[in-house]
Amino acid sequence: MLTATLSFPLISRAATDWIPLFDGRSLAGWRANENAASWRVAGGLLTADGPRSHLFYAGPVRAANFKNFEFRADVLSRPGCNSGIYFHTKYQPSGFPAGGFEVQINNSYVGEGGYREHKKTGSLYGVRDVYKALVKDDTWFNLHIGVQGNRAQVRLNDVLLVDYVQPDPPVTAPHGEGRVIDRGTFALQCHNKGSHVSFKNIFVRPLPDDMPDSGNGRVAQPFGFALTDPYERLTRIRLFPKVTPRKALRRTGMRDPRGRKRKALKQLPKSTPGHATLTPTP
Repeated sequence: MLTATLSFPLISRAATDWIPLFDGRSLAGWRANENAASWRVAGGLLTADGPRSHLFYAGPVRAANFKNFEFRADVLSRPGCNSGIYFHTKYQPSGFPAGGFEVQINNSYVGEGGYREHKKTGSLYGVRDVYKALVKDDTWFNLHIGVQGNRAQVRLNDVLLVDYVQPDPPVTAPHGEGRVIDRGTFALQCHNKGSHVSFKNIFVRPLPDDMPDSGNGRVAQPFGFALTDPYERLTRIRLFPKVTPRKALRRTGMRDPRGRKRKALKQLPKSTPGHATLTPTP
């Protein structure tokens, strides 16, 4: 299992402490769209398995409308599971959420029909993708999502995988116009029958709305962290997982979607705007 090698201090400008979004007993504060029966609560766990459904947070915390925040949840996926956690999204009665971003949950799902799914757990889906499964099914892991201004970060078991700074104006893929950092609620995904996933310890930490944007990945202390040059070079490959330290990447035997080992640790291209790796502030 991927584990943290560094201790990350909490952000100093939190508007409040961590607030639970799931009470461990019911779906209070959550609203399912299609196929609501795909969701159930048992044994203190929020579990999904059934036809496609998305469970949107619709409770009283910040009126389910978050701009800057930290979010965390413990996740247990079963073999063949495809799931995810959306943020800055909004309720819709059916289909995959058109607004906001998805943080992928997929350790072993390979796709359906002629489509092969290479995006693994911790990916900011379709924006900053991780192509190596860094945690295992049938084992609890923690996902942490943070948004500050135009910056979004994803951590898996406290290790930074994604650090994305949205350009101005935002650049979106075709049919992905709603995939922008803005504000909204959270949603959990039941992708398909057979994608069995459980959640627990779902918390949010709202942050002030007036937190500053980051400029081209160069900001003094986003989320209470400081930039350091030794790790910055690791983030210069587009879609390259933001895992530190350097030895951790070598241990994973990272491969790209075509199966070829990456050999770019020594020869890295010029910096891609919007990338930076963060290490704790002393």
